[in-house]
Amino acid sequence: MARTQTDPVRIGLVGLGWFGRLHRQVWDSCPGAEVVAICDVDAAAARGEGESAQDAFHTTAGTGGAARSVQDIPAFSDITQMLQACEIDLVDIATPEALHAGHAQTALTAGKPVIIEKPFTTSGADARELARMAQAADLPVCVGNILRFDPRYMHVMAQFKALGQKPQHLSLQRHFQRSALAVYGRVDPFYGACIHDIDLAIWSQGARPTRALGHISRHQQSGEVIAATGMLEWASGHTAVIQNAWIMPAATPAGFAFESTFLARDQALTVRSQPVVEQIGAARSDWPEFFFWPEIGGDIDGALRRELTHYLDCARDRKPSDRLPLDEAVWGIETADALVRSAMTGHWQDVGV
Repeated sequence: MARTQTDPVRIGLVGLGWFGRLHRQVWDSCPGAEVVAICDVDAAAARGEGESAQDAFHTTAGTGGAARSVQDIPAFSDITQMLQACEIDLVDIATPEALHAGHAQTALTAGKPVIIEKPFTTSGADARELARMAQAADLPVCVGNILRFDPRYMHVMAQFKALGQKPQHLSLQRHFQRSALAVYGRVDPFYGACIHDIDLAIWSQGARPTRALGHISRHQQSGEVIAATGMLEWASGHTAVIQNAWIMPAATPAGFAFESTFLARDQALTVRSQPVVEQIGAARSDWPEFFFWPEIGGDIDGALRRELTHYLDCARDRKPSDRLPLDEAVWGIETADALVRSAMTGHWQDVGV
């Protein structure tokens, strides 16, 4: 029997770590979505058991990612086997970063729309190849650059659009507890945490930067990353400075702090991490994070829910996202590429070469 627009979108979820479980919670409470298969090389994770470094960090950061029963869902350790065994309409990829490109290529080859958590890929060449495959197959590839679904940044972009302007300069700072590096230090920081602000900068300009200058600060003895700093420049002369550091105190509420300032001749807008609800206890004060992926009544809300709901519609209609065009996701990875090269050479690097 042919499927209709009212039938649930059948989702194959690849990767059952902390972010994969967050995705699972969203899908479980999202009308029109049904997780019909899960895939993880770790059998314990596929069974909804065990913990990862992300669990410890995000518990400290004040947000959950509660395990849900997977007993009635077919589980696989290989994405190809999952796609061959199950009727799937959408593949949701939340695996470690280095695996994103390979898993997405497998899904596209099988004719499936794809959602990929950030970073999209860890090389510009892989990003361009996935974009080529998506265009050739006429399938949406949707990227988890979550800030495009955060109402604070949506407001900023709408304000500039209403004035017919683009920010002339961006100052973007995002700083983390040291423990975040153990969790997300699997890839170069320009692909990891910095990709958020790289994407903000590209979103604000609607264009790829022409060149980039990057620098990585490291601990003198251990060689561990302390901070990553990048400068971006566009053909228009507009600029952005990106700063990410991993030296915030362990008691930092929500595990990170950020300030994003967008400057133009006629207006300046700043988004800061500020408490919506403050919790004061005997030992410390804290505040839960209410914008990205708050757990409310057992369900995940916020920007992540808006993101996945939007991408569900893209998959159902087999149409690309207008919120994050795939070309712009590719530009983000190409920009990260240039920053990585620049940090190695100490010189400005052209973007997209």
